[in-house]
Amino acid sequence: MTVARTTSVLPIEVAVDAKGAYLTALSNTAGGVLLGVALDGSGAKQLASTPGVVYGAVASSDTAVYWTIGWTSSAKVPADSPSVRKLCR
Repeated sequence: MTVARTTSVLPIEVAVDAKGAYLTALSNTAGGVLLGVALDGSGAKQLASTPGVVYGAVASSDTAVYWTIGWTSSAKVPADSPSVRKLCR
């Protein structure tokens, strides 16, 4: 069974823990998207999205999922924006 697939966007970053797998695509064409894939077989869902930026490395802990923002020349770093994001569980 396929629970997540990328057909046109490579490379990807993946983190896996006891609850699921978390994927980001390192591509300007995909935009900033964080996908979560539950290990219980319930499927994949989009956990976060930020148009105009590239999500980078992803990591997880018992309490949260963390990912970096790979700012590009077309997406300037806003003064109040962090380069690491966190999604609490």
